Amino acid sequence: MATQEIVLITGANRGIGKGITTTYLAKPNMTVIAAVRKPTDPTSQSLLSLPKGPGTKLILIQLNTISKPDHLSAIQTLASEHGITHIDILIANAGIMPPSSIARLTRVDPEEIRSVFEVNTLGTLTLIQTFFETLKRAKNPRFFVISSMSGSMGAMQNILGAPIFAYGMSKAAVNYLVKVCHVENEEISSMAFCPGWINTDMGGKAAEVIDMPDAPFVKMEDSMAGLIKMFDSASREESGTFRNWDGSVIPW
Repeated sequence: MATQEIVLITGANRGIGKGITTTYLAKPNMTVIAAVRKPTDPTSQSLLSLPKGPGTKLILIQLNTISKPDHLSAIQTLASEHGITHIDILIANAGIMPPSSIARLTRVDPEEIRSVFEVNTLGTLTLIQTFFETLKRAKNPRFFVISSMSGSMGAMQNILGAPIFAYGMSKAAVNYLVKVCHVENEEISSMAFCPGWINTDMGGKAAEVIDMPDAPFVKMEDSMAGLIKMFDSASREESGTFRNWDGSVIPW
């Protein structure tokens, strides 16, 4: 009997999260846990009709990224209703970049930074803190964060001019979280990934706000193919690195 692999994705009902969920559902022998803020939302319910590979199943759970009680409740529900006591792959994907937060350093509202940090950075911290023991029970535990080139200090020259100060700060901070998780936990493979600039609701709106109609978008299917390949093969040898969707290393 084939081994069932369990993956949990936050923000699974939209954009990149939905792309990851869709791709994993198409694979055989997977248990895909789609963590969403509102399971009754049409975007969440639409996940139930996605094609599934042989032996693969979908579990839809409520998880508001900034709510610790939601995280603890999700862990309890997974164990009591689904018999799930470990997770092989934990993917922190949920993130925001409200149009109102798109501004340069001298103009961005500190309250906008605070709200972006709460989801993108503190939400990810809450996820790994609450699911840490559940993740550790896996034979090959992997913790992945969907980050962004905008959070790279070493590659800042690639995004200079883009007024995404709040978003970039939040991703730089979450990159630090990933690196510390790698250093402090030798049994877990921890990595950050940039999925590329994809024409999702968030990515498309950002291009519109900064008036870039010819934005160099990456195709969703290309990004997903690259990301899932790395997710599935990741080990401690690659842990502690920041990778682009095409496999290239991004400097921290």
